[in-house]
Amino acid sequence: PPRRDDERRERAEKNRERVDREERARNDRAFQDKERAWEREEADRERERRRQKDKVRDVERERERWLEDDLKPEPEEVELEERLAAGSATPDILEELLAMGPPGWVRDERERSQRKRYREKEVEADAKSRVDEEEDKIAAAAAASTA
Repeated sequence: PPRRDDERRERAEKNRERVDREERARNDRAFQDKERAWEREEADRERERRRQKDKVRDVERERERWLEDDLKPEPEEVELEERLAAGSATPDILEELLAMGPPGWVRDERERSQRKRYREKEVEADAKSRVDEEEDKIAAAAAASTA
């Protein structure tokens, strides 16, 4: 019997060691999974920060371009100045502008279609933003429920 007790103890010890190794391996895998999830979340946050920065930069560029466009004189204004410089003695600017009719951007079908396309793009971008926000909320809720 003492030999059997020794064998039983050895088997129990080996079994405990095996269980401990498996538990350590399970814990290591769980920690690695958590670590990967943390890294993924950090990468997502960094990507979102970059996206926001790019978006702000693009908006600023667009605003600068619009300002430049606004500062350029309209063709009607240039034409009027040229006509006035050409020699009317006492120009009545209001009468000249009325005689010229509505500005070209009102009459120009191409520019109207461009403005319409721009409005459509804005509406699409707004809709996409709403969808993205909803997806972010769903993802956040899913992440919160799993945590």
